Amino acid sequence: MSGGFERTIMIKITLEKMVEISKGSLTHDFDMTPTNIKIDSRHVSADDYFMPILGEIHDGHKFIVSAFENGVQIAFCEKAYYYSHQEVLMDYPLILVDNTTKVLHRISKYILKETGVRTIGITGSVGKTSTKEFIYHALKGSFNVHKNKGNFNNHIGMPLTIFDLDYDHDIAILEMGMNHFKEIELLVETARPEVAVITNIGTSHIGILGSRENIFQAKMEITSYLRQEDTLVINVDDDFLPSIKKADFNVLRIHEDLKAEHIRMKDDGAYTYDLNGQKVSLDVLGKHNISNSMLAIGVAMTLGVDLEKACNGIADYHDSNKRLEILKGRKGSTVINDCYNASQESMMAAIEVLENYKQKKIAILGDVLELGDYSRVSHESVGSFIVEHPVEHLITFGSESKHIIEKAKVLGYTGDVNHYENIDDLYEALEPLIDDSVILVKGSFGMGMSRIIEYLGGRHDG
Repeated sequence: MSGGFERTIMIKITLEKMVEISKGSLTHDFDMTPTNIKIDSRHVSADDYFMPILGEIHDGHKFIVSAFENGVQIAFCEKAYYYSHQEVLMDYPLILVDNTTKVLHRISKYILKETGVRTIGITGSVGKTSTKEFIYHALKGSFNVHKNKGNFNNHIGMPLTIFDLDYDHDIAILEMGMNHFKEIELLVETARPEVAVITNIGTSHIGILGSRENIFQAKMEITSYLRQEDTLVINVDDDFLPSIKKADFNVLRIHEDLKAEHIRMKDDGAYTYDLNGQKVSLDVLGKHNISNSMLAIGVAMTLGVDLEKACNGIADYHDSNKRLEILKGRKGSTVINDCYNASQESMMAAIEVLENYKQKKIAILGDVLELGDYSRVSHESVGSFIVEHPVEHLITFGSESKHIIEKAKVLGYTGDVNHYENIDDLYEALEPLIDDSVILVKGSFGMGMSRIIEYLGGRHDG
């Protein structure tokens, strides 16, 4: 099975214990103790368990034989698959289990219990990754902190992140993503965070969940296992989260219990602010990162970290995830690369960053995907927003982004506007506008907006 996930189990688990944890049974006598779990049959060795996962595209069980051919000595296998393919599999050492994904979570629970690592869970429509990084930097001076890498934030990625824990770790910061109801509940049932964070309630996955009210309900699943002594940290600048008034756990409200004062934009476009008399200086762009960093400081204070120490740690965070990258482009242009992904909210945040520049401003906005029936109204919301944050040239690309321009024009937008569905036509129209401009390129990853960055010659200094 493809996928590239692979993890070393940092704490030693004997084969006998692994069979017990997984609630499985061995088909053959076996005297090795592998130290890794891999779910990609192409990248296995004799030191690995192969864990076949039922994915959206492939059933990993179809690759069990390939895993043995590639060097694995033992594999997990769901009982239903084994008994329906016994003729092919009966000669291989297997651990028969009810469900391999559940086994990942059982192993994770064991590791968390064995190591005593405390967990922090983060969810929200946008800002999860930035908030995770801010929390890491706010805590790392006081604790040995582990965090999930990249997009390891679902029912497979989160357990594999936990496999990296060892006895030296104090805290694990775990992003928790979702597309459907009950997905976050599954993650928190395994991780049992003592501090949970909700960044905001936006429109990501609204095409699946149907409304922001449903998104709110799904995100609130992160509180499912919070105890009376645990804490939920929320951003009350969001229009849904202030409705959380009383709960059977502690609630820390950013912008209410903790308030930013004397907010100032630095010459580099990032912000500074004061919090309880302590100066906070950010090294990442976007006014929304004031809230994200405050959430992190709130988490740190909840865990007993000194405020000054947390704020100093925040200043060390430099975003390297290709979100709001500032690049040098052709013809003296500055390019703001934000092609990693898009939502209505993150598009608005990127427009705010562009607005801070004094040069000629060009916004190139692609479709926000996966909005379903809410696509038009969501793109129109961006159109309304850009009327209040105007640029000299507004260019949209795709099929749905035309609604941005349509709404802006209805509301009296006077800037230059053009919509394209052919990228070569966009290039031709863009060429005479590039000189000495600041160009924001933003859209969902599936729109291939990075092609425009390449066309503009976007590069880092040096």
